[in-house]
Amino acid sequence: MTQIDTVIEHLSDHGSISREYAWTEYKIKRLGAVIHELKERGYLFNTRETNTDYIYTLTDEGTIVTEEERKSVVKKKYKFMGF
Repeated sequence: MTQIDTVIEHLSDHGSISREYAWTEYKIKRLGAVIHELKERGYLFNTRETNTDYIYTLTDEGTIVTEEERKSVVKKKYKFMGF
């Protein structure tokens, strides 16, 4: 099972995950990188920073956006301005 699969399974069971928990329970050192990959795949998160940790929670709008919505966001983010 990959780190992404592990985090998806944890989120489906619990709804949120913290960096500390990911490291302690699953030995995932770079949870932010896993969350970034999930965002690229269309998952929507709210991120909360505490004094010592980050907590990532799936949003209430649904756990995943459609492919067209994702492409729309990517196009806006990386709009080519020409040479």
